[in-house]
Order: sequence, then C-alpha cells, then structure tokens
Amino acid sequence: MAEIRHLNPHDPTPEGGHSVIVLRRFDEDDPHKVVVELTLTHPHGLPERTHLRHTNGTPMTLEEAATAASAVADEAGITTVQVIDRTAGPRERDIQQHGGDHTVHMERLDDDDLEEGEPGPDMRRS
Repeated sequence: MAEIRHLNPHDPTPEGGHSVIVLRRFDEDDPHKVVVELTLTHPHGLPERTHLRHTNGTPMTLEEAATAASAVADEAGITTVQVIDRTAGPRERDIQQHGGDHTVHMERLDDDDLEEGEPGPDMRRS
C-alpha cells in the first residue's frame, strides 16, 4: 500500500513526474462549498483530476479520499500519496467559521513585506 504523506495547508503541490495528490479546497464555482479531488499526474501528458465521492454521491472525507488514492497509486506503481488540506490554514478556518464568507476580516490582511522593505500593491500609489 502506498505511503500517505500529509503536507501543510500552503505547501506547493508536487510538480513533474508521476504522482497522486489528494487536495481538499474551496470549490471554485461555490466558495461556500469544499471539495476533495484526486489528481494523477503523468511524466508526459495532462494530469487527470476527479472529485472523490461515494457511490451515493456524497463527498468523501479527506481520510477516505487518501485511502482511495492509495489504491490508485498502487495500481499506477506510485509509492506515495501527497495529501494537502487547503482549508486547514488559520485564514481558511476563519472563512469556514463564517459560513464560507471570504470577505470576513479582510481589514486584517495586507500584502506588505516590510522585512524586505516592500509595500504591498495599493491602487492609490503611482
């Protein structure tokens, strides 16, 4: 059985090669909804993506999806499944606690990197 390796919420997804990735994230079409998808990448060619659901149509939990992905990895000859929960960061948990509202607490966000002396983008600056 393929090893299941959990990455941090904002780690980059593995690139290149042949891999199996399970990703839990906010749905692009409905940001109030969370989806779990499996991505099978190939060294040459486009990745295959699928939303993981039970036979009755309900979405799988992240752990159920990781187990299902392990079987896919075994079949493809891949030894590791990468699991990333993009909804597990502090900002994402705040959004979930507010019913998927992505505008909650926006006043606390900034793009400044003052340690490097770089202010973030601002429409008022020229």
